Amino acid sequence: MFKGFWLDNKQFLLLVGVGLGVFLLADWFIGDFVTKANLTEKKCDTLSKDVKILHKDLSMDSHFMEKDKFEAYQGHEKELAKVLCMPPGEQLDLKSGELPIKFDQAISDTWAGLRQQASKAGILLPATLTRDDFGVQQDDDAGRYQEHYSYLSIVERSIGLLIKAGAREIGTPIEILDTQRLGVKDNDSSECVYQVVSIPVTLSFGSLQNVLDKTQDEAGPYLQVRLRGLDAKGATNEEDRALQGDLEFVGFRLEERQEDASSAGPGKSGGRRRRRIR
Repeated sequence: MFKGFWLDNKQFLLLVGVGLGVFLLADWFIGDFVTKANLTEKKCDTLSKDVKILHKDLSMDSHFMEKDKFEAYQGHEKELAKVLCMPPGEQLDLKSGELPIKFDQAISDTWAGLRQQASKAGILLPATLTRDDFGVQQDDDAGRYQEHYSYLSIVERSIGLLIKAGAREIGTPIEILDTQRLGVKDNDSSECVYQVVSIPVTLSFGSLQNVLDKTQDEAGPYLQVRLRGLDAKGATNEEDRALQGDLEFVGFRLEERQEDASSAGPGKSGGRRRRRIR
């Protein structure tokens, strides 16, 4: 009986079976699609809420406010550098043969000016420095001479400061130390450059205080001072007692990192050893 029914309705039953299969497959596919769509919609709602939370404290002009803050920080950094850093020296544009002659003349002119100041203050200056005291080499180029001039400027500012502060004696030797180049944190393009001049002095407590005060003046001389060892000499009375030892005057500036200097490593010397011994 069933066999006869199948034979009589075979085509119809096959069509119904195929249709049912297609229906079930479509129902499963659509159901899965709808489920995924609902999950995606929920994720979108969650992300939308997160974005609203992240931006709830932002206003329309927040970008411009942050930009103004950043520019203010940059301006403050420049003003701070003016107070702390040595001003840049003049760019040298001389033929190599003229560099030693011009530097000798600069040393002579500097010492003449300092000697005039010292004479008025009743202080005896040490002998005039020479290019050898600055470590000048025969093959030095304009870039190296720029460094020599920078050291000369520190010597001039340091001795001028000691004269104005009322130092009793400025002795010898004057020691010109290595240039130190240190890296800047989170800044691979810049480095801190320190140039140090050590000067033996005899001065009172009051004069030392004047030295420290004047180095913090916004008008200059843009130097840091290190006490390299000062011993009290003379009378037991503090007002008459003198301090004797070495003061280090440090010129500081920021400049672009130099490949040859940076390869020496952090805190390494960026120049030749300079020393005056008598």
